[in-house]
Amino acid sequence: MTAGWLVIAVGLVRAYLAKGSYHSLYYSIEKPLKFFQTGALLEILHCAIGIVPSSVVLTSFQVMSRVFLIWAVTHSVKE
Repeated sequence: MTAGWLVIAVGLVRAYLAKGSYHSLYYSIEKPLKFFQTGALLEILHCAIGIVPSSVVLTSFQVMSRVFLIWAVTHSVKE
């Protein structure tokens, strides 16, 4: 996840420097953001099999809220 957020941050900086504006920044990092944020679903699996001593229910709510925001909300709200 750390490497994923680094990829996203570098993409944001590169897009901002190339365009000189914050407009359309989301579209420059949309795919990696969705990929890495959806990868957070593995956190639920880690809790379920005992790698992480956290509640599966609480982790599920946390992760699913982020995945819902990234998939459902970003498609229904225009920039």
